[in-house]
Amino acid sequence: MRTVRKPSAPALRGGLVFLGVLLTALFPHYASSATRTAPGSVDPAAILRAYYIEHEDGGAAVAQGNPDRRVSVASATKLVTALVARSMLRDDDLVTVPGAATRLIGARIGLTAGERYRVIDLLHGMLMESGNDAAYSIAVRAAGSPARFAARMNEWCRANGFPKSSFADPAGLNRRSASTARELVGIFRAFQSDPALARIITLKRHTIHSAGGRSIELNNSNYFIRYFRREFAGKTGYTRAAGSCYVGWIKNGADRYYVAFLGARKGWQEQDVLFDALVARNGRR
Repeated sequence: MRTVRKPSAPALRGGLVFLGVLLTALFPHYASSATRTAPGSVDPAAILRAYYIEHEDGGAAVAQGNPDRRVSVASATKLVTALVARSMLRDDDLVTVPGAATRLIGARIGLTAGERYRVIDLLHGMLMESGNDAAYSIAVRAAGSPARFAARMNEWCRANGFPKSSFADPAGLNRRSASTARELVGIFRAFQSDPALARIITLKRHTIHSAGGRSIELNNSNYFIRYFRREFAGKTGYTRAAGSCYVGWIKNGADRYYVAFLGARKGWQEQDVLFDALVARNGRR
């Protein structure tokens, strides 16, 4: 039996907010004349709590604002969850879904207690549809509990040079799961260096199967990938505490930028201001 899943409301909300903020911020021709804001008319600080943009080649930041301010990061947490899971488990290891995972709030992919899935399948569910149930299940399998897994996440951050990043849970639901824009770009670089993880976030659709034969069809909840011809890949997130967050890459011509936009407070109505304020004045066109 196949279960067709659609992105949940929280996942869509995060994608929609950043669709407006990020797409037309970096590529203003996507905005209609009716919705575009006059260049330079809005302070980026009025839109974001923190941001950091650098070219994939590294070097100095293209643009930044409060880059070292610690803020809640919502489901961007799952970038670290994926990295730590890959260091602790094999792709084909089987994970039994705990009952508690099926009762979590927010985005879920529809796991059923007692089902078994491969680690790689749950990573797809966690990164494509931001499944909190998938993140929780992986954490319990890897470390015995979400709290113990979060401790391993924090060890990983300290060991890899991200001292301002710390996490209280594997899904990003806890407001104490926090980082900085600068460190999240560094974390995303580590994420991109894993070919399997880098591929997952580019997929539009993917089907996973339980050991018992049930199928779940996943649809990527990152609206940048699903509906626009520019090349994007990354992780969105939203909670009330964190606002809308986006960490990922975006390609402009031959250039690719790594981006962390955290704590968006506005959406469509401020679409193209960030391009003029951030990339157009400072980066490559």
